[in-house]
Amino acid sequence: TMSVFEDREKGEEAKFAHDQDTQFRIKAHRNKLLAGWAAEKLVLSESDAAAYVKSVLAAAMEKPTEDAILQKVHMDLVAKGVRVNESEVAEAMKRLTEQATVDITGKPAGGAA
Repeated sequence: TMSVFEDREKGEEAKFAHDQDTQFRIKAHRNKLLAGWAAEKLVLSESDAAAYVKSVLAAAMEKPTEDAILQKVHMDLVAKGVRVNESEVAEAMKRLTEQATVDITGKPAGGAA
C-alpha cells in the first residue's frame, strides 16, 4: 500500500537529515581542531588561540569549502612566518577529519577499524 512507501520515504528523509547534521558537526569539529593545530604552530597564548579558533570557525561559515578553510589556515601560518606548505596543512586536515569523525560518531571514518 501507499502508506508503507510513505513510511519508508519518511524514514529515508530522516536518515538523510541525520547524516547531513552529522557531517556538519564533524566538519565544524574538524575546523576547530585544525584551528587549534594552527594556533599551536603560531605559538599563541590561550586567549589568542581561542580568538583564532573563533576566526577560523567564522570564516568557515562564510566559505564552507575545505579548500577555503585550508587556504585561510595556510595563509595565516605563512603570514606569521611559520614555514609550512599547503600539503602539510592538507595532511593535518585529513588526520583531524578522521579524529573529528571518531569524536562525533564514536566510529572511524568509513566504518573501517
